[in-house]
Amino acid sequence: MPVLRVDHLTPEQKIAFSLADNKIALNSDWQMDQLRVLGRDLVGADKGVV
Repeated sequence: MPVLRVDHLTPEQKIAFSLADNKIALNSDWQMDQLRVLGRDLVGADKGVV
């Protein structure tokens, strides 16, 4: 999983970053084609067929 380290930010900047990051997620849509692919991969993994 990708990780972004924010050790260089002040506590206030960390709060602002967290709020902005969550707002970005609220403004996004699901990529239905990608969800279908991931769903097939999960079903295949459940059956041992990845």
